[in-house]
Amino acid sequence: MKRLFDFLTALIGSIVLSPLFAIVALAIKCNSRGPVFFRGERVGKDGKLFRIFKFRTMVANAAELGGAITHRGDPRVDRLGRILRRTKIDELPQLINVVRGEMSLVGPRPEVERYTKLYNEHQKRVLTVRPGITSIASIRYRSEEQLLPADAWEKVYTQVVLPAKLDIELKYLSTRTFGQDLLILFSTLFAIAGDEVHFDVWAQAISQLEEFVGRYIQWNLVDAVLILIAFTLALAVRSINASLDFSLALLYAVGGIFVYISLNYRFGIYQRFWRYASGQESTALFGSIFTATVFLGAVDLFLEERVLPLGAIGLGGFFSFCLLAAARYRRKIARGIYEQLRDTLGFASGQGARVLVVGARDAGQLLVWQLQNHINAYQVIGFVDDDRDKHGMRIHNVPVYGSRYEIPALVARLHIDLIIIAIPLSRATKPEELLALCRSSSAQIKVLPGLFEWLDKNGKTLHWTDLPEEELLQRTPYQVDEASCRRLLNNRVVMVTGAAGSIGSELSRQIAAHQPQRLVLVDINESGLYDLKVELQTKYKGLCVDAALCDITNQVRLRVVFERALPQIVFHAAAYKHVPILEQHPQEAIRANIQGTRTVHSLAETFGAERFVLISTDKAVNPTSVLGMTKWLAELIVISSSRASPMLSTTVRFGNVLGSRGSVIPTFEKQIELGGPITITHPDMSRYFLSTNEAVSLTIQTATITRGGDIYILDMGVPVPIADLAHRMIRAHGLRPGQDIPIEYVGVRPGEKLYEELVARDEEKIGTDNPSIQQIHRTAPLNLIDFDERLDGLIAFSENGATPEQIHIELERFVRSLQAPDHQTPIAWMPRSRPNEAAAPSSIYDNSVNASAGISPLYSQ
Repeated sequence: MKRLFDFLTALIGSIVLSPLFAIVALAIKCNSRGPVFFRGERVGKDGKLFRIFKFRTMVANAAELGGAITHRGDPRVDRLGRILRRTKIDELPQLINVVRGEMSLVGPRPEVERYTKLYNEHQKRVLTVRPGITSIASIRYRSEEQLLPADAWEKVYTQVVLPAKLDIELKYLSTRTFGQDLLILFSTLFAIAGDEVHFDVWAQAISQLEEFVGRYIQWNLVDAVLILIAFTLALAVRSINASLDFSLALLYAVGGIFVYISLNYRFGIYQRFWRYASGQESTALFGSIFTATVFLGAVDLFLEERVLPLGAIGLGGFFSFCLLAAARYRRKIARGIYEQLRDTLGFASGQGARVLVVGARDAGQLLVWQLQNHINAYQVIGFVDDDRDKHGMRIHNVPVYGSRYEIPALVARLHIDLIIIAIPLSRATKPEELLALCRSSSAQIKVLPGLFEWLDKNGKTLHWTDLPEEELLQRTPYQVDEASCRRLLNNRVVMVTGAAGSIGSELSRQIAAHQPQRLVLVDINESGLYDLKVELQTKYKGLCVDAALCDITNQVRLRVVFERALPQIVFHAAAYKHVPILEQHPQEAIRANIQGTRTVHSLAETFGAERFVLISTDKAVNPTSVLGMTKWLAELIVISSSRASPMLSTTVRFGNVLGSRGSVIPTFEKQIELGGPITITHPDMSRYFLSTNEAVSLTIQTATITRGGDIYILDMGVPVPIADLAHRMIRAHGLRPGQDIPIEYVGVRPGEKLYEELVARDEEKIGTDNPSIQQIHRTAPLNLIDFDERLDGLIAFSENGATPEQIHIELERFVRSLQAPDHQTPIAWMPRSRPNEAAAPSSIYDNSVNASAGISPLYSQ
């Protein structure tokens, strides 16, 4: 419409103004030598160059005397040219450019090519439309040359004037309408006449008028025509067996139009956005038409001479409803016809990934609607749903093929690229079976959150994600007794060390949910500590959170933290945990995992804490690595000192935690994103896994059941082969292991085991009230004579300049000395010595210890 208006207006304007063109051309010829028109090169739509038509206002050789922009007092502009510029008559020949399709009447002003090269990516949007003869910017900068000084005109233009004009043009492009263009044309005439133009006020008024016309007047006219057509059809049908006065009947129908439109207003028909209309809107439309039809019938009955038979009025109402509904549901009707023709004629449904949706309920049908209407990169091929009543039916014209058991066959037969599970896995029937069926196919797998979960997150569109990390374990999450955890933590002062870590931060979140009196976060990671504090205070209004930036091995600083906080419950999660790194730096493992645990536990006891929970690891069982040995010694520190203390101290062991820093799943995820390869140490490597949420929930649960001096392990199900886990993760991304993502085996790293253990050879498991938590009972004694003194010696030895290999030897010797001879664990490490290596410091064990003497009590009493 805009192009047609521009063409006709410019053509008519050129013809009407042709006498003026002739007079101006004659005046220019009489004024100076040279051509009548100036034909400068400008940048048009999509960056194409064109020649712009203007009356010449400068001397003939102006291009040789200066730049493309005129400035204040520019001597190249002659006397006639100043008159033409002030009245904007010099711009009139651009109507020729409009007729030729190079310009529009209204649009961003065309610019010289050298200046368009200065545009940024956002400003280049002005080049996506035809330039115009006039614009808001040209009105506001109609005296532009007065702003440009003669000595620095180009600098002022490129750095001040041009950016300001582009901002105005971009704002126009984001809101332009036909009415606004008309307003700009009239404003241009006022501006030329010298009147002040209050464009913003007029633009707002025009916008409101356009909105009113578009929402009401336009639909009123459409409805009036459709109702008139409906009654004409009704009269034609009724006249088959009745004699009617058509002129009087149509006059009556015209009066009825006002009744129908009035009731449409009463029923809110014109306040509804019909593009997304559902059955509720059609009910309102039916109510309006039905009420109007009954009213017209009643009026006809009370007239002395009836105008129309009731049958004609009824048919008129019926046809009116059909036509008005068709006009409002035209997009749905057209789409349905198109899809039916496409399916009948066997046309392809488009490009993009072929999608199979699992679940034909609310979330599934909403997802399909969005994919069909807003996202062109996907073709929805079908649904699967376990509800037999839906089989063979169509939803949004998409067939429901069958149940979950048909997924593998459907993927192969229909060439499915992507399976989207539109059922929350937490509420799905047999989720493990559903995932197994999806994984057995060659398609990529994504999961859609539940509809109400999506609404709770204030989402604007449904989105899908990869399979949750917990689903890679293929088991149901464990349950905890939330009531007992709340009784323990509510209104208490709780401290978490290592709070910025993956375990510590989740501990802090779950503790905060139980509304403690105060939550003390201890960590040496400044940024992580700050972020966690902000997160908790934002989510839990009124929660008192103290962030203590402190190294747990700094006893003086940590004492100040304890003295101020006086925690009643302490969760000690701070530790170094990466096996290969600690093999190279055993002195740091001893400092953090042994000395740090000793310091935190001692201060907790000194300042009257009621409970102390140490987060340990399954690597402390029959330890073969620096991490395992230091964590086992940390367990002994807590256990050995708990006998004579009123503080209830306990240790919780668990295996690898999904998603924790440095764990295998984030590592594999990053390798998959980079295109592989995935690196696995050994084909037989396996590990126990817990989700972070499970591990933390059960850890809090152990704090409620401890009686002091005990060790608990969490039920981690069966060990997961790392190679299988890698295959599952690759498949979860829709890729093929070994083809799309290669897998490489790089060898076992120092200190690693092929298989992790949960119970040592001299330990046994005892059940608790919670089937997910088991207590460890020692079956063989330990030699804990002078344990604290010998531990001091190990710490001093590690800090006295010993090499990593020397420290590892002494650490291993210490661990062996604590075990009975029949229960000692062989510990493998890097080569023990190298040629010409300096002699190690003296052993901390100058006097051998008789393993049969000084037997310590067992763990559990």
